[in-house]
Amino acid sequence: MSLSPERITDLITDFVEPCVKVIELQLSLASKTQEDAMADLWSLGYCFGALDAMGRRANLDQYTDGIALITIGFLRLAGDDKGPDHVRRALDHQTDQLFFEGNYAGGSDMFDWTSKKGYTPLMLMNYFTFGRPRFDPDNKPNNSQKP
Repeated sequence: MSLSPERITDLITDFVEPCVKVIELQLSLASKTQEDAMADLWSLGYCFGALDAMGRRANLDQYTDGIALITIGFLRLAGDDKGPDHVRRALDHQTDQLFFEGNYAGGSDMFDWTSKKGYTPLMLMNYFTFGRPRFDPDNKPNNSQKP
């Protein structure tokens, strides 16, 4: 599927920018930088999962337009010179357990944020502030539990 320039602009405005702002806010609250997030596999997974969830919310095919939306998000987070490298790194680590847990948390945070009134996505901030949440594949990560 080929997206029109207008649709691309709408996707960036409606899906990429809000997601990037949520990630940046959480990093700020945790006194972390985008570089910190990109260097850590769990948080890299979180960012990937959050952007992927927004692509799914926009009903994009995850293998074509969805990955393009993720790439745009990483360009916004890490800059034009580093964004594509971080996307490649994320794709290379899809089977890593730490990346998977962060990916799941990021996706859950964004899906809940966009579907539950009053939900505040804070799993990334909680990860950097309190440590890695216990992961239960039958339930979403719970930051109130110690590893």
